Amino acid sequence: MKILTKATMSANSSLHPRVGAIRPSQMLYAYGVGALVDLPNFAVVVAGLQAWDRPEETASEPRLLAAVQAALGPQVVRLVAMPWKEETRNALDDWAKVGIPVIPFPRWMRCMRCNILSTIDGGLFTFEGNAYHPERARYEHRGCGKGKAPSAVPARFVMACVNGHLDEFPWQEFAHGYKPCAAGGGTLELTEPGSGTRSTEVLVKCHGCGASAFVAAAFDRTAKERPACRGRHPHLRTFERCSEAAQPLLLGASNTWFGITLSALFIPVGAGGAIDDDVDTLWVHLDIPPIRDEATLEQALTFNPTLEMLRAHSIADLWQAIERRRNGERSQAEAADLRRPEWLQFINPSASTEGADFTIAERAIPARHSTSIAQVVAATRLRETTASIAFARIDAPDPSAVDEPGAVHRVPLTVGPTYWVPAVESRGEGLFFRLPEERVRAWEASAQTKPRIARLRDAVLHRFGPRAWPATRYVLLHSLSHALMNEVALECGYNAASLRERIYAADENGGDPMAGILIYTAAPDSEGTLGGLVAMAETATFERVLTEALRRAMFCSSDPLCAEHEPSDDDGTQHGAACHSCLFVPETSCECNNRILRLSRFPGHLDRAGEYPANEVSWKRRIGPIAKNSRKTRFAA
Repeated sequence: MKILTKATMSANSSLHPRVGAIRPSQMLYAYGVGALVDLPNFAVVVAGLQAWDRPEETASEPRLLAAVQAALGPQVVRLVAMPWKEETRNALDDWAKVGIPVIPFPRWMRCMRCNILSTIDGGLFTFEGNAYHPERARYEHRGCGKGKAPSAVPARFVMACVNGHLDEFPWQEFAHGYKPCAAGGGTLELTEPGSGTRSTEVLVKCHGCGASAFVAAAFDRTAKERPACRGRHPHLRTFERCSEAAQPLLLGASNTWFGITLSALFIPVGAGGAIDDDVDTLWVHLDIPPIRDEATLEQALTFNPTLEMLRAHSIADLWQAIERRRNGERSQAEAADLRRPEWLQFINPSASTEGADFTIAERAIPARHSTSIAQVVAATRLRETTASIAFARIDAPDPSAVDEPGAVHRVPLTVGPTYWVPAVESRGEGLFFRLPEERVRAWEASAQTKPRIARLRDAVLHRFGPRAWPATRYVLLHSLSHALMNEVALECGYNAASLRERIYAADENGGDPMAGILIYTAAPDSEGTLGGLVAMAETATFERVLTEALRRAMFCSSDPLCAEHEPSDDDGTQHGAACHSCLFVPETSCECNNRILRLSRFPGHLDRAGEYPANEVSWKRRIGPIAKNSRKTRFAA
């Protein structure tokens, strides 16, 4: 399924041509509100929610809605599915008019023939759309020589700051050394006089006074002249005061946008049991003003075929379930902790109700890991709902961004109060396993006294605030999750970017302890239900995969640099001995951007943690507090 984007070319334009297409999941992880989308011939920024069409389709997930309300305020009334209509062969039908509004950005563009540099509203460049081939939409420089008009491409530099602002590169000011033009102004030209081996080897020159400057100078952090941030939010079309310095970035830089999301798995819980689940499933068709009492509910059941599955319940019981849903009785208590209700379902699969969106079954524990694994559960069906609530720039948000607003500069999705947020529903499958609490506590007690864990904790707290450090056991669980995901990707048929993790980690200070890992896949397309991940939960397969994951983590091709790495304020990392060669996974797969990871150097026992044995070379790596045998391993402290 695709989401069609419609672009607003100027503030006075009444036309909204299609300029491209993206998938719903990309709206959350790559191209959400405020993100730059690099189209084939120009770039755009996704407009704020205030510019979107009136939302029609709703995503139903009460637990997630309660969590969003806790983060953004009680005025948020619903989660909205991405706008989409069934595609036809006629590019002029209604489906082509439904999409997400975008704004051209950056507005500075360069002619590919004459290298002239100007804005799209400067009178030199003209937009040329294509209804049947939106990917061919472009700006062209008409009147530039003879023959076909050449395309104008974006000047591939922008400015951003840690407060989440995004602005145009100051081409006029930069070309003149941040001083007025001696000739009173002139046309700018952007050329590449160098070898072209570096993206910053471009020269901007003023034809009026002859002043010129290489863009590489703007990236010099020691330069005396640096522009202040103007506090611009192009997705909101607003400006605000900002005291930070603006940083130059390449147009395609990955740190221009980091989405902040909340997600929840559908779980069959509630006082009413199956009736509450049925109401949740059909809530989009029930949450309408005409259904205001039992009489109107009975009429809706009679004349609306969509509600046929609800006719098996009595009107009185059904109305009570609707009232519970509207009053939020099922979700208010769960808003503070989305993970615990899921944890309670996974650790007690026999009491779980089987359904189309949640089906789990316990599997036998492999004999080889019987003392290190407490439970294995296969999740045949899962439904995940993810909502976008904000975004950040320059620095990736930390896992506690919602609970600690001061720890990350969150940028709102709209002007004024947020009444709805975009959300995506995905279906898939998963593998859950739980570690024995007594062994995790023993490991945790030992690890908390070790300097290596202390340095990792200090780095996280210094960067993200006093509430950013999770339970110490999170290091163990998160590191084990990544090692296993890398191995599962080789076995199950899914690529690494299709896998995700949910870490259930809580010590006794937070109530009932949790120590479990869910590795799952959830995607809007067909890859979400291939069955390969559920097969990994079979006893013999899980034993082989876990053993091989621990064996592979014994060595890293980046040692000794990786093994001796320590988090520090200088490089901004919040991980220990971990890197792309051994423990990192795609950022869309990790729930905290490859942070809070460490592979330790100790034998295969959970009760030892963290330090190099005195009789071994420091860079010899050993993994595996989970391994039952005595093989030397280097896992998780």
